[in-house]
Amino acid sequence: RALLINAGQANAATGKQGYQDSLDSADAVAAALGVGRDEVLLESTGVIGKRIKMAELVEAVPKLVAELEATPEAAHRAAVAITT
Repeated sequence: RALLINAGQANAATGKQGYQDSLDSADAVAAALGVGRDEVLLESTGVIGKRIKMAELVEAVPKLVAELEATPEAAHRAAVAITT
């Protein structure tokens, strides 16, 4: 149902707190969309060993959800945005 992608911090090799950050990220998206946590796929790219900037991510989720579009153009912009 949902895909949340962040860039900058890979959230890999970040231990138990990094794992909790992943769960909290999924919870934030799930709550904003009214879906279950298990319906949110997370992807991170960036510096290994760096945790997700959770305060910024959680603050951004409602705005991201409000700006969702179901158009081919929006899909293209999303694809370009995750290009590394």
